[in-house]
Parts: sequence; structure tokens; C-alpha cells
Amino acid sequence: MRQPQSPLAILVSGFGPFRNIPGTTHRMHVQVSCIQITWLVVNPSDRIAKLVHAHIADPLSKLHSAFVGGCAAHTVEVSSAGLDNFYKGVWRDAIASGRLACAVHIGVNAAATRVCFELVALNCVATYEGKVADADDAPELLPSTFSLGTGKMHAWMVANAEKACWSRDAGRYFCNEMYYRSLLSVQRMSMADAIHVIFVHVPLANVLQEDVCASVITSFLENAFL
Repeated sequence: MRQPQSPLAILVSGFGPFRNIPGTTHRMHVQVSCIQITWLVVNPSDRIAKLVHAHIADPLSKLHSAFVGGCAAHTVEVSSAGLDNFYKGVWRDAIASGRLACAVHIGVNAAATRVCFELVALNCVATYEGKVADADDAPELLPSTFSLGTGKMHAWMVANAEKACWSRDAGRYFCNEMYYRSLLSVQRMSMADAIHVIFVHVPLANVLQEDVCASVITSFLENAFL
């Protein structure tokens, strides 16, 4: 089984704007002949992904030493084309580098009250038109490639139960499809033991602040890798 070459790297992704997900609104003033005001809406998952990225990239953070191969953050368009572009570009290049050790995909669940770490992904495309893959090596469910059943991980979840939980339902939309495609990719390359993949659903910011969600995710990664 091929292992990622040292130094190890991590990829963190969030989604772009989505029609029914309230985002963080930024106001930008541009002076031309008069003042124009432009409103940009950012999906909370993308903001949280960038906060996690910033933490790992900080040389003073604990995780920086674990991922000296680099930390990349990417915004994924919420569409079938957006996912295809991600896997044809960012994902392919990360795999080809030989350094990828971890992929953390982040999305919003408007019904969530805690940060939900998804245990499994369902073989189902977001458009409800069939399966992600219809082959013998593409089972109905694929589990996270993190070692989530250890005593250490159980103890972490117990200690963080107020803000975090396990989930067995990643939905049937783009979040789940992305999770399944990443898991199937590493499985087909016989790298499930080498590349840790998980999907994390976060609540809306009025339920749990974005910096708190980012802190929970970085704490999870510290527990897994340090």
C-alpha cells in the first residue's frame, strides 16, 4: 500500500454561497465617481474552513508541526459542476502530490445544534438521479477513514459533547456526495489507511459561532494526529 510521502499535508474545504443558507455579509465600498456598495455573501462553512486553515498554518499552533507539508483551503461551488471541477483539479493535484494525509470537508446543516462529525457517506448523487458509482467496489455506505472507534476518540467526544457529536446521516445532497466521492477515491487507490477523510456539518452562526466551530474541528484534528 502506497503511503503519502513526508512531509504530510491537509486539505480543508467549505462550500460557496447557497440559496437558503444565511451567510456572513461583508460590505465593500468602492470609490469611482460616487460610492458603490456591494454585498457579498459567504457560506459559513467556507468561513470556518478558512479559520481552520489559518490555525493550522500558524507556526505556533500544535497542528502546524503535524502538517508541515502544507495546509490548503478551497471553496467548492454548490453544484454538480462545482464538485466535478474540485475532483478534476484540486483533489487530483492533492493526491498526485503524494503528501496528502487528511481531507476535512465542511458543510452547513441548518438543523444542527452541534458540530456533527459524519461517520458514513451514502452512495447517492445530489441530484437524486442515481448513485455516485455503480460498481462492485462502490458499496452503499463508506465509513470515514479516520480511526473513530478508539478509546482516545471516544474520550474526546465525551469531553466535547456539549458542542460536538457523531452523526450517521450526511444527508442526500452535495455534502454527502462530496464525502462519498472522496472516500471512494482513496479506497480505489488503496490509500484508506494513509489518507484520513471526514465530513463535518456545522450549525448556523446564530446557533454556534463560527470561531467556536473552527475550534472544535481543530481540537478534533489535534486529538487525531498529535
